[in-house]
Amino acid sequence: MKVGIVCGYGSHVDNQLKRYVNSVMEYALKNEINNLIFSGGYTFKDSTTSEAMLMSSLIDQPTPTINIVLEERALTTLHNLLYAQKIIDSLKFNQHELYIFCDQVRFFKVYILSKLIFNESKINLIKFRRQEALVAYIMQIPSIFYQALGAVSPGWEKKLLIAKQKWINKYR
Repeated sequence: MKVGIVCGYGSHVDNQLKRYVNSVMEYALKNEINNLIFSGGYTFKDSTTSEAMLMSSLIDQPTPTINIVLEERALTTLHNLLYAQKIIDSLKFNQHELYIFCDQVRFFKVYILSKLIFNESKINLIKFRRQEALVAYIMQIPSIFYQALGAVSPGWEKKLLIAKQKWINKYR
């Protein structure tokens, strides 16, 4: 069985997000991925739509061959993967091959986190080009460190989640 995790990026529809979702669906169909977990929570203060719901709404042509599951709590890349892992465990996707979809900005972080979280699974990382400011790339350096700590320390993971929630409430 093939399972895909689609990391969310923002709660606003733009051409980049549409291209990302369509590219994921095209890849999933071509590679016969049976299940896709769209992962992303409510990342803006007064958002009424999660990243996961927004991405799923952008699917041009739904297909009965792919089961779509929404994970709507994740606020960070770390939590995209941790919460998706819980879904995979709860749905008992045994003997699965894992595909993780992300953008090129976060690719190295997703690579490291996936090795820490999914150490027993066969993992395929698929990155897509996304236009981002240079600062987005620079911010990945400390983010990799903190989120990797969160992947191995439940206490640190909770602190990251609380910090992200406070940041959303203050700035978004």
